[in-house]
Amino acid sequence: MMNFKNIVLLSALTLGLSGCKTLDSVQEDLGGLTSGIMGESATPEQIKAAFEKTQMAFESAEHKIKSVESEDLAEYDVKRAKKITELWQELQQNYAKVMLDNSKVVDRVSLFSSTSYGESIANNSVELIKLVDQAQAVKDKVLALLKPVRDGFSVLDNLKAKLNFKTQYGQLKKKELHLKELLTEGEEAQVQAYMPTMLANMQTLEKKAVVKHYLGDVLAQIKVLANSEKAKVLPNVYDTIRVLSTESVSFANLNFRDYEKINLKVEGVKHQLARIDSLFAQEQALQLVTKEQTFESYLLNMESQLFEMSKKAGLGDMRHLSFAEQLNQIQTKL
Repeated sequence: MMNFKNIVLLSALTLGLSGCKTLDSVQEDLGGLTSGIMGESATPEQIKAAFEKTQMAFESAEHKIKSVESEDLAEYDVKRAKKITELWQELQQNYAKVMLDNSKVVDRVSLFSSTSYGESIANNSVELIKLVDQAQAVKDKVLALLKPVRDGFSVLDNLKAKLNFKTQYGQLKKKELHLKELLTEGEEAQVQAYMPTMLANMQTLEKKAVVKHYLGDVLAQIKVLANSEKAKVLPNVYDTIRVLSTESVSFANLNFRDYEKINLKVEGVKHQLARIDSLFAQEQALQLVTKEQTFESYLLNMESQLFEMSKKAGLGDMRHLSFAEQLNQIQTKL
């Protein structure tokens, strides 16, 4: 038999089903409905009413979870995201039990609990929705206040800073995580105060990353070149390369976002590296002449090439002139 208190509660709940009720009121209804009627003392009507309210609570939580599936809240609020996951798993497990046996909605969750499955699902649904809203609010703050930081990391990632400067990149990432944690705790003022320092540190790493990304290969070649035979044989050309590379590094540090002009500087250094290779090959060829060829055969080969150029330029036979004079005539004609 159902006592007078439960008749009143059930009547009030039934009357409220047709209206628009909040999840908080569902939580209250379930608390009142299941109070004192757990287990076998519940009537089919009470079980049905409690199950409908439980279903409403679970569906509200499920809707909330689905609405933020693509939000990646864990990236912005780790602690709340972890709690949301735990609550959702517990909700699904308890709801699955109630779905298998609707009468379980008024049973205690455990022997040591005074809370029914229905109340537990409603309570956890309210808590889950609250946590999701709080985590979403934190994400909104992070997106607003830390946008310059995210943009900076996007640039650093394009420059492969994580690969080339693992320690410095890792330190900045830890600081970003700390700033996010401060925002979860409502410390917006502290985050804003540190932002200039954070951005300055990111800019310092970005400059290093730009130099490494654009000039890393040529600087490595120059380092090898410094102790090579080429630098000894052609010291003036090597000095030109060294000065040009130093100027290019300085330019990259001052204009670290002007990628097009930095590339032009890099191409200039590459041109000089190709030049020293070509001149060194000529020097080696001359060395070969003294060992395996006669100077006459070497000179005749050079003369033949200049003669072909003279004919194409319409200058005729200028072989009576020196090589320098022939080249001068060809240049003037062109």
